[in-house]
Amino acid sequence: MRKLIIIAASIVSMTQAVKAQDETDVLRFSLNNYSGSARAMAIGGAQGSIGADFTANLVNPGALARFSKSEFAFTPSFKTVNSTGVTDATTKKDERSKFNFDHIGWVMTNREKGRRNWKNTVFSIGMSRTADFHVNSQSSNTTTKSSLANKFVESINNNGGIGAIKSNNVSLAEAYAFNSYLVDTLNGRVISGINSGYGINQVKSVQSSGGIKEINMGLAGNFQDNLLLGASIGVPILNYESTVSYSEAIGDSSFVKNFNNTTTIATSGAGINLRLGAVYQPTQSLRLGLALHTPTYYQLTENSTYALQTSYNNGTTYNQPNQGGEPNQSEFTVTSPYKAVLSSSFLLGKYGFVTADYEYSNVSAARIGFEGNDPISVNYQARVNNVIKDMFRATNTVRLGAEARLNSLSLRAGLVNMSSPYSTSALDFKGNRTDLSAGIGFRTNSFFVDAALVNSRTTTKDYYYVLESGSTSPFANQTNSRNNVLITMGWKY
Repeated sequence: MRKLIIIAASIVSMTQAVKAQDETDVLRFSLNNYSGSARAMAIGGAQGSIGADFTANLVNPGALARFSKSEFAFTPSFKTVNSTGVTDATTKKDERSKFNFDHIGWVMTNREKGRRNWKNTVFSIGMSRTADFHVNSQSSNTTTKSSLANKFVESINNNGGIGAIKSNNVSLAEAYAFNSYLVDTLNGRVISGINSGYGINQVKSVQSSGGIKEINMGLAGNFQDNLLLGASIGVPILNYESTVSYSEAIGDSSFVKNFNNTTTIATSGAGINLRLGAVYQPTQSLRLGLALHTPTYYQLTENSTYALQTSYNNGTTYNQPNQGGEPNQSEFTVTSPYKAVLSSSFLLGKYGFVTADYEYSNVSAARIGFEGNDPISVNYQARVNNVIKDMFRATNTVRLGAEARLNSLSLRAGLVNMSSPYSTSALDFKGNRTDLSAGIGFRTNSFFVDAALVNSRTTTKDYYYVLESGSTSPFANQTNSRNNVLITMGWKY
């Protein structure tokens, strides 16, 4: 196992009593996925140059200037999330479904005949969902190689061994493990209280919910019908809740029979960003687009709890904390990476178009911050940001879309491919994503209705814990498949 992965996976457990935020929060809040109208989603979200859709606010606000009429539209959706966790021992599946409200938008145009240069101006305001955190996953593993207790032992020894225990310089999880005899001392050494040779059944489950809804305002202008310029301001509102449960049942153990730890996290807050875009039409059939997205700056508050329940072979059970415990609250900031989007579209006259977007985003440039100036906070912030810098890399996302028109009816299809955000030294975590989409639409001069189906598939490697002897670190290959059905209804005037 590469040293970088070991550091990244263990940095929180070593300082959990102080901070609960780490590089996974930064990644989660940085890899947003556009969602909006059914038309935009059906063509893979490739809205950087084709325009005339509210979703252009999120990609290239210059494309808003393609509107010739004012418009009001909204998009409800129905989503199912299928998760499959595969280990050497088992395959476990989980499925959840829910209704969402992916987009509501109002676009106002001011187009006057006779203008020589600026043909029209467009103002838009609305809301779009840019991230969905709903995931339920389960996996289990049977091993004779290691226990989570071995992770606690390594962490305590790296932080001072018995001296760290005596001075209480251990994380909350490590303190609970020591109190429960998952970790013990012998002859001046810190040792594991679990004998993995008896055989251990390990089970991990994750339940998360929430998302990011962005309130967005855009302004765009059309210069001589071949140059479109625009800007948009976004205020993303973030809500994330997660419950992670991990348990071990020990075979013929002499003392500890089983234990279960549960971590709950609730994160909320808001941010702000700016997008600038331009679309140039050199010929009647070709459109070219360029957009720059500033980093999104989030101010966030997190409440977290950690609990450990241990059962012994003598029939007793030990709960920590005994009365549930008060949540640990902390405030922090996340600055997501900037983005650049290149776009092109080829128009097929009245028969439709093909379009493509390329997006570059350097995840390693994202940062986390804490308000405290105390040495512990400053040191932890520096350590996490160093892990972000080394563990992540730039993502390359390609979005392809096409639309075929037959009078008032349109057929659409799209493809999205996003590369893994993990650097070469951390590719074990995987993380690449592929979306396939299709849709249909019906439009008149004053009303339209569109439908789309989007399948998004992401693969990751989920480590239960990571030991310095990486070959004994258990993991599950996790696949999340999301199916989203969107219906957009809108009126033009």
